[in-house]
Amino acid sequence: MTIRGIIFDVNGTLIDINTDEGNEQIYRAISHFLKYHGIYSNRNDVREAYFRILKNQRRTGGEKYPEFDVVAVWREYLEIESAKRGLTIPKVKMAQLPLFLAEMYRGISLNRLELYPGVREVLEELRPRYLLAALSDAQSAWARPELRMVGIEDYFYPIVVSGDLGYRKPDPRIFELALHRMHLGPDEVVFVGNDMFRDISGARQVGLRTVFFASGQGQQRMNGVEAHYNIYRFSEVRDALRFLSRSRDLRRPGRGVAPPRYPPHRGGVMPPRRVRAAPGLFAPVGQGGVVGIGRTQALEFLVHPAALVEPRSVPPAARYPGSRRPGPPSGASGPRPVPRRPAWPCRRRRAACPRAGSRRGSWSERWPAPRPGRAPRRRRPTAGP
Repeated sequence: MTIRGIIFDVNGTLIDINTDEGNEQIYRAISHFLKYHGIYSNRNDVREAYFRILKNQRRTGGEKYPEFDVVAVWREYLEIESAKRGLTIPKVKMAQLPLFLAEMYRGISLNRLELYPGVREVLEELRPRYLLAALSDAQSAWARPELRMVGIEDYFYPIVVSGDLGYRKPDPRIFELALHRMHLGPDEVVFVGNDMFRDISGARQVGLRTVFFASGQGQQRMNGVEAHYNIYRFSEVRDALRFLSRSRDLRRPGRGVAPPRYPPHRGGVMPPRRVRAAPGLFAPVGQGGVVGIGRTQALEFLVHPAALVEPRSVPPAARYPGSRRPGPPSGASGPRPVPRRPAWPCRRRRAACPRAGSRRGSWSERWPAPRPGRAPRRRRPTAGP
């Protein structure tokens, strides 16, 4: 696969953002500001009118996944309140006030706005090699200034914002619009997002390769939806692109999901090893796939039935003579040996056990000592013949 472009989601993928739209200071400040323009309303009236107009705008949009326009919401609010009081707001002010109120609303509700670790370094490395685009479920009055505030606006062209379209992800049209502005096909672009429903499922509908960033924001799981590659740190985007560029068409039937980097806290790929897939059966993980779930380390092993083998079918050469460890020595390759039970039938010492050979070692070498404070169990002597 030849990768020529990358589309990034913004909030939750590039930018770590937190807002509180229930903050009473937002509506208090707006109500005081509007008094200087002849609109006298308390903060409760401002809040109720804002959300009422917003819901009505979404309901009348006629879209499956509707998006609102915050500037249009405040413009409608000003028109309603001025008509109710018989005021005439000049056209110059009417053109500026809705945008100003939208920016004030966002600025007071904002609690945190910063880049995730490694974002700037990765974008600086990718910009000479790929065409980078940004796709966000947000408002143009907010998204572009916030990209400018964290210093990454110049990395992306185009920048597609759902507030300008009236619909949002996972609507396939918004992904198709981004591809059209990039002048690339879906088989040449990778999408990076943090929400399984809005980002991954929507991108896969149009045939994009997907990388899921488990940042902790957005929907982390969705039945029947899996990304082609999962990452737990933004710097692992490099590894995802390297893997996808070497892989074949993962959308073909029968293709599995690419194994993510495991474990997350070590940043390494899980080595091939034998895992118990069913009672009495073993299978190498390399024959199937591994799917990481969020920030937890829960795993789901997808093993093909043809890869299952019986324990006795492991060749003797795989037991690595000369090493008493249950697995292969460092640097060795091949399947891990099947654990075997001790050859001696009892727990008596070597001298008292007739079936324990001289190479088996003493009782203290093979079995742990009794716990302190607890006397060893004594057996009753059996009567002789």
